[in-house]
Amino acid sequence: MITSVGFDWNHPALTAAYVGEPGAGVSALRRAVIEATGYEARGRDFCGMPFSSPPWFDGAMELMWSARDSGAVFVIPAPTGVTAPTRALVELASRIGVADVAVFVSKTDLVTDPELHAVVELEVRGLLDDCGYPAGAVPVVFGSALTPEQGCVEALLRAIEATFTTRRNRAAEPFLMPVEDVFGLPGRRTIMTGRVERGTVRIGDELELVGGGPVRTVTVTAMEMFRVSVGRAEAGENVGLRLRGIEGCEDAERGQVLTMPGSVGAYREFEAWVCIRPEEAVGRAITFPSTREGRFLFRAMDVHGEILTLEGEGGPGLATLTARLPAPVPLEPGLRFTMRDRTGSGVADGVVTRVGE
Repeated sequence: MITSVGFDWNHPALTAAYVGEPGAGVSALRRAVIEATGYEARGRDFCGMPFSSPPWFDGAMELMWSARDSGAVFVIPAPTGVTAPTRALVELASRIGVADVAVFVSKTDLVTDPELHAVVELEVRGLLDDCGYPAGAVPVVFGSALTPEQGCVEALLRAIEATFTTRRNRAAEPFLMPVEDVFGLPGRRTIMTGRVERGTVRIGDELELVGGGPVRTVTVTAMEMFRVSVGRAEAGENVGLRLRGIEGCEDAERGQVLTMPGSVGAYREFEAWVCIRPEEAVGRAITFPSTREGRFLFRAMDVHGEILTLEGEGGPGLATLTARLPAPVPLEPGLRFTMRDRTGSGVADGVVTRVGE
């Protein structure tokens, strides 16, 4: 659920994910932002993307699935300063490409010594610098979410307004649509359906069908949305495309992508950051990986692959992974995916950081 503060869909929005270790004060800050009375600055609105519980696992999930396209506010408690879980979250944000970040140092009502505040700020900026962020430009706001009347929440929102960029206009990016279903109609016509992930497509556009074999060039001859003929489709819309240049269902399959020529390639090897789910999230204890084989879900494609390296503790937590797939799959840095075990249960979530062969 997306909770908004004075949100107006006619305005460009700034979005932020609030993340931190357990007990950092993430929930209190989120409530304080939600309770802020219609804070708005220079025609922009603030849209908070909260998660249901504060453990670092949820913070990692929020970074992987939401914050890369928006921004992240790291909540760090003043009494403890930078800890190992906080360092792991900031490092993860840097690795997966979260560009806009801010820091809220919480619980300052428990630490009132200005010298200790200066020490914490020095630690925070050192961590940001280590992770590749411009430490001097990242806003660091001190305060207590339990006493928002002192102006700390408003100061944080003003800092976000000054430094975060407007959320991505996905309709202006190169077109890409994962293929969810393929239908062959009489007359050797082929229709592919799916949800447009980014960009815009129009009748007459020339596209590439990537994945599952050699790249094919196709042309859009017609399109429909819910049985209504349309002339274009944009990011976020479900559409069926009638294509010329491909004959029947035998040349297409679920999991391929339709994209602008040259914008996405298919690869067999990739590197990724993964977050191995804890027992509470899976519902049972897991040993990861139990074999050298992994099952990966990329967009609409479910494929088995070989795990080449896994650098981490082997249990719940963050790790780096290198894998090889049996056939080229449409991949690009920043692509999210889920890993499953033999029973089909999700055991890890990941973000592709580099593509290889």
